[in-house]
Amino acid sequence: FHEEQHDGIASPVENLDRNTVAAVLSSIRTLNVFWEATGYIQWIDHEGGVNAINAARSAETPLLRVLASDSTSVGGSFLGAWRPTGNSRVVIGADAVATGFRGDEYYFPTAETTTGSGLNARIGMFGLGDFEVSESLHVLAAARLDVPREFDQEISRRGTPVNAAITNSSNRFSPTLGFAWHATNRLTIRSQIQNGCREPTFGERFFVQARRATVNQPNPFLKAETAMTWQAVMLYALAETFH
Repeated sequence: FHEEQHDGIASPVENLDRNTVAAVLSSIRTLNVFWEATGYIQWIDHEGGVNAINAARSAETPLLRVLASDSTSVGGSFLGAWRPTGNSRVVIGADAVATGFRGDEYYFPTAETTTGSGLNARIGMFGLGDFEVSESLHVLAAARLDVPREFDQEISRRGTPVNAAITNSSNRFSPTLGFAWHATNRLTIRSQIQNGCREPTFGERFFVQARRATVNQPNPFLKAETAMTWQAVMLYALAETFH
């Protein structure tokens, strides 16, 4: 993937090479039971940079150069599903991934070179129950637990090692609850509430981030992003063939 942009404020250039190999390690499917185990490896190479453009749009000034940004991830997952009766289903599973990262960048305003490497891992466990309470009512309940860990982080700026203290995020529990009610042949009401999170990346914590002319300085103590999402939907069919 190669991308070049020029919006009058900044001129970013990005080269991205992403490769993934995945395989189904084991799989069984019957009328009411299904389970599957998969594994994958992914490696990403990234180079690029951003030039700032002056107000007269007559010159470009180098802002940031990503000399190298390489990562390799190895992961796998297990998924099992069971249909106890009718349209109800129960799903359980687990996944795990370990990622090694290496980066090298140069930030022109402070003439600062940053190099670093690190390793992190995450284990997740999840379960879901979708129950047909009646012909017109479905209830959904799900939960996920993520356990992130970090190892062997090394950072240096201008050739001087800096403290890259490991700050493991807390375990994250993400529940989901929802329902779907077919009130009539034409009216359906659905609602769902869920909690989610996203861990900060190694680059966000230790490297300058620049996209277009916006520069975000690294924050080694950056915490996970969390979000609570709620939605309610009402669908009414004006006719059997028109919604």
